[in-house]
Amino acid sequence: MAEAESAAEVARALADALQRQRLPYAIGGAIALGYDAAPRATVDVDINVFVAPESHLDRVLAAVAGAGFAAHERRKAEGDRTSSRGPASRSSALHRESS
Repeated sequence: MAEAESAAEVARALADALQRQRLPYAIGGAIALGYDAAPRATVDVDINVFVAPESHLDRVLAAVAGAGFAAHERRKAEGDRTSSRGPASRSSALHRESS
């Protein structure tokens, strides 16, 4: 069985894929915090891609697919107060495709 990738390795793979497509992004969460403060253990990668979904979403999905990831889009339901990003907020959960 292959050894699981660390969150930092996953972040690097995603960053490389987005950079190759010249898509603007930022890595956040515990990984980003570790550059300015004491590192914290984390098992996820928080990444924001700064594009208009209606014009660039296909490029983003193709970039992450090219790096071996699949996305599952989630739309925030009207009235959902779990996020402050507004009613039109969208996010995707990524996972590494198994070979």
